[in-house]
Amino acid sequence: MLQIGKYRMDEFVNCLRENPEFMDRIMTLYNNFDIQVLRQFFETLDLSTVFSHTALTHRRYVENKLEIDRLTADPDTYPQEISNKDYLNDQYTKRIYNKAAEIYDGVWAGVWPYEMRNEVADWLELKPGDRIIEVGVGTGTNLESFPDFCEVTGIDYCQKMLDMAGEKAKRLPNKKVILELMDATDIAFPDNSFNKVLSFYTLCSSRDPLKVLKEITRVCQPEGTIVIFDVIKSEIEEVAVLQYLFRPIARQMGAIYLEFCPPYNTTYDSFLNIFALLKRIDIQVNKVKTSDPYKTVNLIQCINGKSR
Repeated sequence: MLQIGKYRMDEFVNCLRENPEFMDRIMTLYNNFDIQVLRQFFETLDLSTVFSHTALTHRRYVENKLEIDRLTADPDTYPQEISNKDYLNDQYTKRIYNKAAEIYDGVWAGVWPYEMRNEVADWLELKPGDRIIEVGVGTGTNLESFPDFCEVTGIDYCQKMLDMAGEKAKRLPNKKVILELMDATDIAFPDNSFNKVLSFYTLCSSRDPLKVLKEITRVCQPEGTIVIFDVIKSEIEEVAVLQYLFRPIARQMGAIYLEFCPPYNTTYDSFLNIFALLKRIDIQVNKVKTSDPYKTVNLIQCINGKSR
């Protein structure tokens, strides 16, 4: 169980349930992206101090306080043992992404700009004749970044997302793009069908990310390149505490604790330990780059270590 200073994680959870204003305070701190201030907050934190009657300052928290309070009061939202399996309900996640499809690009375009997507594509080290599968292609925002000399297959289990990806593909007539409605935990392609794989913000929103990774290794050729861009449990302990406390909100409401993101736009596991999952299968990490000051989003290049 993660501990900061003299307090255990369950003590932070209890404080949150007894003093909902504690969530407002840490949501505001999180948005500031100031690690020094965040660490100072935890160093001087006294959970015996009553947070109630403190003025609320975080706009998203004020707008959704009742829902946040309901979620964090649920005993099942903070399991003692972290398990990724069945964390996100399929039908709930599909409903959220179908609802969010039309606004998804507008909300996230500034967060993951074209230059960053080019870097993600560069990490695939693409060559003429490569066959790529993007697992969780979404609205197809990465399609433009792939070179014309590759064959790209994009899968997603949200039809509205795929419809929007299809519109983007029509505007890229020189690219070889195939889009399929498919569950990433049960990819309907034979073994070794692709030599390059991209998973872009897919594992964190999957009910069983380990199973997705196993499917990725199966359809990817031995020694093939696998690039993952995703949310990850931060190595900064103070941030990891916040990710854990945000977990039920991210699970049910998406990135509500970010000022620019409306509720119910995405839903995901904010405490996903991707590296622990990679150690359980034949995926070898080659290089890693952190994309934010809190080290909560990583770009990871891997090699498929399976034998034929």
